Amino acid sequence: VLRAADKLSLVEIAVEASKLVEKARAKKLREEEFSGGTFTISNMGTLEIESFTPIINIPETAILGVGKIIDKPAVVNGQIAVRKVMNVVLSADHRVVDGVLAAKFLQKTKNLLETPYNLVLTS
Repeated sequence: VLRAADKLSLVEIAVEASKLVEKARAKKLREEEFSGGTFTISNMGTLEIESFTPIINIPETAILGVGKIIDKPAVVNGQIAVRKVMNVVLSADHRVVDGVLAAKFLQKTKNLLETPYNLVLTS
């Protein structure tokens, strides 16, 4: 769990996440380091999974499932070209998060991933 992630820069998030991953792999995470989250990002792309439906970890409010980046044909300026494509799926608890807000989150995520330079500018 990254505490106060909304207040961290992109670099700080990467550093803190790396520390937690190392501790998890070494089986040295303390319970307070993996409990109390509100949102999960689950990356199955590293396991060659293109798309999946993530299940919310109760009592969290949402989970984002990230799939593998693959080459796919796409129409660009009227021509067919190969582009990198990645599926993301958001499961959100509608008792807490309105569907329109969840869709806007996905839209913002898509825009940031398509223009990663903006990730640096907004951090």
